[in-house]
Amino acid sequence: MGMKNINAKLKEFTANKEYMFFISVLFMFIISTVVGLGDWDYYWQSYLGKEIVTHGRFDSLGDLIWGTKGLGHYVDHEWLTNVFFYLCKSTFGTFGGVVAIKLVLESLFVFVTFYFVKYFIKDFSKMSWFTYLACMVSMYCFSMMLLKPKAYDFSVLFTMLLIISIEKYRANEKTFKRFAIDILLITILWNNMHSGSVILVFVICGLYWLFWFRDVKTLLLGIGVLGSLLINPFGYKLIAFDVSHFSDDMMKFLISEWAGLSLSTYGGKVFALLLIIAFIHIMHMDRKQENWVYFAMYILFFLLAVNSRRHFLYMYPIALITFVLGQYEDLKKWPIKSLFAPTLVITFISIWINMLVWMTYADFDKQYTMQYIYTDELRDMLKADLEENTEGFYDGHVFIDGLEYKSFLIGAFPYVKERSWDAYCMEYGSPKDTEEVIEKYGLNKFLLIEKSRLAFDYPVMRDTNLYAYLKDNSDYECKYDDGRLAYFVKKEVK
Repeated sequence: MGMKNINAKLKEFTANKEYMFFISVLFMFIISTVVGLGDWDYYWQSYLGKEIVTHGRFDSLGDLIWGTKGLGHYVDHEWLTNVFFYLCKSTFGTFGGVVAIKLVLESLFVFVTFYFVKYFIKDFSKMSWFTYLACMVSMYCFSMMLLKPKAYDFSVLFTMLLIISIEKYRANEKTFKRFAIDILLITILWNNMHSGSVILVFVICGLYWLFWFRDVKTLLLGIGVLGSLLINPFGYKLIAFDVSHFSDDMMKFLISEWAGLSLSTYGGKVFALLLIIAFIHIMHMDRKQENWVYFAMYILFFLLAVNSRRHFLYMYPIALITFVLGQYEDLKKWPIKSLFAPTLVITFISIWINMLVWMTYADFDKQYTMQYIYTDELRDMLKADLEENTEGFYDGHVFIDGLEYKSFLIGAFPYVKERSWDAYCMEYGSPKDTEEVIEKYGLNKFLLIEKSRLAFDYPVMRDTNLYAYLKDNSDYECKYDDGRLAYFVKKEVK
């Protein structure tokens, strides 16, 4: 094939923006397979799923934790996702299971995102290159930084499907009966896969009702949808559990991905950039009446994203709407047209370089994949020490898959909320705080992990008070320290 034919094929390929957009979306999500593999929630969630499938138990979280002090009440608000996690793990193995989950999530995001954007933009030949790049930046950052094997991923998918369903009904592209069935199915699935965010169904539907419908029929449907929240294994208890944790500020303080946006972090800078790009787009959207609902959603989700970086997830579909509706077909009217488009391109390339560097230093996330981070020596040592009695063992932020032991801290935050706070005080508080927590729980064995500053906001292991306390205390023996993991045991403990 000659150069002329190659150039002709490339020209033909780039001329088809719809095809290019789909391939780009596919690439953006598939390359994120290597990120988020070591998220330890996967391990305990797959155990809960196993107990549901094999024994019909929905309250098995206590099986994984020793003792009862410092534990709270928990309703498994992600039970259906946990079943999915278990089926993947049991079919493909521990590591293969999490990769399978990622691939399923990425495939769903590819097709739902493409379907979502295509619905709003209709004719891809009219999509400006500026809009194309803006969408790519958003998708790339979203897929690389936020798409972990988590239940909330399904919530973002449901958000997009919900908006499309409402839009189709609004445009008379589906009957009220079909619309009602769709909304009920989305709500029931959402509520059983990640009920903590199902309130967004009523937020989004409520905004559309205020700006568009305002009729009794859709209002009655909303009441029916509210009633459908009772369709779960726990009934009203699931609703009560979610409501009781909506405004938990401690979670935002202790868990970095729940914290508000901070420009001091790399992630905060990226989030802020995407919000700014989306805001510029929304300022160029047509101000006709039917678009006001998007303005309202953007402002609301913007405030949610500022309040908690995890809520930025739900900015994703709203930002995509603003990108495709606020296009720059005529940059001549823009006074800084010569600067803004190149800036976006440079930003896009910079994000690529930053994320590639991040992946290189993170060793493709395998340092956070729990089965890779400890040596056979440490595994044998722990197996011998924990075989008869796990009580008093502090494993902090480490979960050792494959070893039969009970944890101090593993599990959903509401269940281990008090212990999480105590653990924070023990690791980062004063020496007195450290001693008080050790005495409170009778801790005598400690496994500490070296935490990357790229992944966590807290100091690394050697900067914590707990490491210094154990290292300098003659009552404790350091049995293992390879720079990544350290294991201390109280000398009187056999």
